[in-house]
Amino acid sequence: MLTHKEMPHLNDARDDLNNLIISVKKKYLIGVHYGWHAPNIPIPRAVDFIMASPPTLQAIQSEKPGIPLISRDFIPTFFGNSPDREKFWDIICISHNSKKKKLDDFLRCMRLVMDKQPNTKILLVSAGPQKQKEPQFYAGLRQDYLTLFSDAERENFCIIDYRRERNELYALSYQAVPWLLESSRIFMLFSEIEGGSKIISEALTSGTPVFARKNLVGGGLDHLNEKNSYLFEDVEDAASALLQKLETQWSFDQKLTVKKLREDHTKPKLNMHLAKTFAHYDVPFEKETLPENLARKLPAHENKLPSSITNKFTDDLNSRAAFIIYFKEFLLNEKISAGTKILLNSKMFFYKNLRQIALNIYRQGRRILRNI
Repeated sequence: MLTHKEMPHLNDARDDLNNLIISVKKKYLIGVHYGWHAPNIPIPRAVDFIMASPPTLQAIQSEKPGIPLISRDFIPTFFGNSPDREKFWDIICISHNSKKKKLDDFLRCMRLVMDKQPNTKILLVSAGPQKQKEPQFYAGLRQDYLTLFSDAERENFCIIDYRRERNELYALSYQAVPWLLESSRIFMLFSEIEGGSKIISEALTSGTPVFARKNLVGGGLDHLNEKNSYLFEDVEDAASALLQKLETQWSFDQKLTVKKLREDHTKPKLNMHLAKTFAHYDVPFEKETLPENLARKLPAHENKLPSSITNKFTDDLNSRAAFIIYFKEFLLNEKISAGTKILLNSKMFFYKNLRQIALNIYRQGRRILRNI
């Protein structure tokens, strides 16, 4: 399985990589997992099937077989085991601090809530890299929190603003996430676009109702309904509805959600889809013993591969050269000398810089033409 973020490199296949792809496809079917709503990414000819949320599959409109399951459909079995845990937090948000997550809206909403109910217990867990720059990240999160909320209010509104090292993707131990969600009355997400939104599935599996945007794009709304969620229009609507919901005892059928979203119930569904996909290509299928933790394996949210061929925080392959190394050494068990690896990576470094130089010349030329 590959990820949607790796597709541009596979689309850049030339003779050396194309020959490798032919060898790989003699042993494997190649699938791509869309962990984000990115239907405009071209799907390489080498890909045999697609895993994506139903809305993303529909938007992609590919003739290749599609499996409507993604990482959010395989929540680990340590979720959903303590339905009677005592609630401490009224509102919780767990998110990285990309601008796409709209944490500035979350702070504004909490300001409105605390204006009416200053004793509301709120927890924000945010993770980001050591160096955060606008506009990609909400670099002013900490300062805005200190500005908007007084010392007394911050006794009730706690924030964990975690700065990750290179090999860290998450701020928390995965085992701690269900404990926090089960200890909270409402989970909030302010994004306007997601993939399948694994954190929504984690909240639902933990028995925690969800607040999300009504216009959330992607698959985040797939498992939300009027019993387990509230879909808000804007910050003001969210704050008003929160104040009302916090006056009630809000619950839903957690056992039904566990059956829909936890991996001990959903892995058999994946095997059924894989059997149909293999049959489509007239390839024999032996029922797979699927690995644990598909919630993080499918989107490559791990650090198992050499850092020289992957992105900063995940196991997404970072270049065409990385594909060559991965296909040869990890799939075909062919050894590559250290010198060849250096040569491959240096070529890719050259081509990347050459493309950037050409792009800069093009932009400079457009600026000159506008000024003539």
